[in-house]
Amino acid sequence: MSDTIASRTDPSEEDLRLARKAVKLGWVSLLDHDTAVAKGGDVLASLPLSEEQRTKLRRVELPDRAVPAEVVEAMKDPTTRVGRYVRLSPLGSGGMGTVHRGWDLELRRIVALKFLLQIGDETARSFFRREAMLAAGLDHPHIAKVYEVGEHEGIPFIAMQYVEGETLAAAAPRMSLRDILVAMARATDAIRYAHGKGIIHRDLKPANLMVEKSGHVFVMDFGLAKETSVDGKSLTEIG
Repeated sequence: MSDTIASRTDPSEEDLRLARKAVKLGWVSLLDHDTAVAKGGDVLASLPLSEEQRTKLRRVELPDRAVPAEVVEAMKDPTTRVGRYVRLSPLGSGGMGTVHRGWDLELRRIVALKFLLQIGDETARSFFRREAMLAAGLDHPHIAKVYEVGEHEGIPFIAMQYVEGETLAAAAPRMSLRDILVAMARATDAIRYAHGKGIIHRDLKPANLMVEKSGHVFVMDFGLAKETSVDGKSLTEIG
């Protein structure tokens, strides 16, 4: 047995409970959770949480999230089940995939489910998975999070953060110039962060920026993103 394996300690049940709570509160992604648990030891120390969040985790109570009526109705049709998710209403479609609202049965939250259109196209499948991989490696408040990459009945899908709002292209006519500039500045900060991670979006436009009712903006759709190098190494080599 190697020293690494021998020194690994399993996380306590309390730490695992608090780590799951952090996911349910939306403070960390499921990917962050799984990575921290796989490391073993002090799970909470491995999670990207602030000291304030670590303290609040032991005090804050989770809301009792009842299953929405539309989910109960959708579950009557077995074809709506996609792994641990339930497919709900369509949100839109693009050149590569279709997007639906979905419900995460495990964490009881609304998500966005993106499905690949060209099922038999291996090039499209490769681009689709690359989009998920690149976006999942970005942790920024103005970039929509990727929760899971999976496949259901031969159809690849990506489970992502659901943003309730509309595109900047649709919202801009009703926004003040100041609010538009603020939204663009936040999107620019997100793109600058992505560039620092060696990722170029390559399709940045108002239709790929989602604006919540609160004004919070998210950069979406990394389907055409290109991976560059950082210090002479690709992201795959670094990560």
